[in-house]
Amino acid sequence: MSGRKIENPSQVSVNLRPYQEELLQLSEMAGIHADPAVLKIIVELLNMHISPHAIFQMLKTMRKSSLRSRKYNSQSHMH
Repeated sequence: MSGRKIENPSQVSVNLRPYQEELLQLSEMAGIHADPAVLKIIVELLNMHISPHAIFQMLKTMRKSSLRSRKYNSQSHMH
């Protein structure tokens, strides 16, 4: 049984199961605004018994890489 479709910022529909939708609502109430597609992937990784710490480290690394890329791109547009 799948949940209702939720539009994420990139305008791509993501089918969330009811418990995933509840998790998304809980995170938003806690001030954590996550893309529904990212949340769905995180839940799938957890269901595959990937440790929360490993997922956290992966997200942290991705964030650092993204920030470096943004900084590099903004500097290259200045020259």
